[in-house]
Amino acid sequence: MEKLVIHIARQGQSLGSFSEEEVSEGIASKRFSKEDDLAWTSGMTEWQPLSEVITAGDDSLPGADITSAALTEPAWERRSELGFFKALFQTIFEVLFSPRVTFSKMKTTGGLGMPLLFYVITLSVAVPLNCLSQAQVIKDIAAFMPQLAAQPGFQKVSAGLSISLQQMTIMSLKMILGLFLMAALLHLSLKILKSTQERFEATFRILCYLSGACALIGSLFCLINLIGGSLGSISVGIKFFIYLIEGFLGFIIIGTLCFIGLKQVHRLSSWRTTFVLLVAMLLPVLIALAVALLAAILIAIILVAKHFMH
Repeated sequence: MEKLVIHIARQGQSLGSFSEEEVSEGIASKRFSKEDDLAWTSGMTEWQPLSEVITAGDDSLPGADITSAALTEPAWERRSELGFFKALFQTIFEVLFSPRVTFSKMKTTGGLGMPLLFYVITLSVAVPLNCLSQAQVIKDIAAFMPQLAAQPGFQKVSAGLSISLQQMTIMSLKMILGLFLMAALLHLSLKILKSTQERFEATFRILCYLSGACALIGSLFCLINLIGGSLGSISVGIKFFIYLIEGFLGFIIIGTLCFIGLKQVHRLSSWRTTFVLLVAMLLPVLIALAVALLAAILIAIILVAKHFMH
């Protein structure tokens, strides 16, 4: 008997052709949406919602008996089963090397605490190395650009850098606050573009797991900088080239993982995911301009009021 092939589309863009088993698995993992995606099979006259193509009201297609365990990725969500360290390192590996599968099966509920804990644990390794690396970078800048190093502002920044518990605590708090802010900007962009029905929790979970995994890469970069600083034979120019490469790679890796995470968790098309990221990057500028405009209007009103009062 010939297997049934189901064609699925979302927002006018084809997602491909799938077997009944693949569709059932996709529904269970939230890759497909029964309400939002359209489907067509041989013999149909027009595209219909996926919920009407599958058996109405249930997921009784072959292979639909996927348990909720399929939605407990990444491994950190199962650390009581796997063990603390295995779950930690397996999550890092999954996010970095199989992000599409990991985020397609990621739970979108369960609270903020568990993914935030994962991020904080990875920070406990990354932040000390980052502080040491920053001190080395400042030292290299001073050697490479002595005129800049002579400026009072640069000297003030250099003096403020210290490898202390206080400095590391402040840096950790800034990074956690930045994570919340970035998640808020991304989720606000999703809501503005009407691209998700998920809550803020889902977006925050994406950033916690990808940022925690990327903290490991950042730690490796910091180790490279520290090793390079201990080797006096390497010129400052080469060190600066390495810093630029590290920055570029870091931006590409984080941007790619963020793109995949948003696309899979919120079930977006590629162009809509790109648009969401662009809007999220522009939002701080737009908010700043709006605040500046509001301040200018208030000042103008006050000046006009003072003029007429006199």
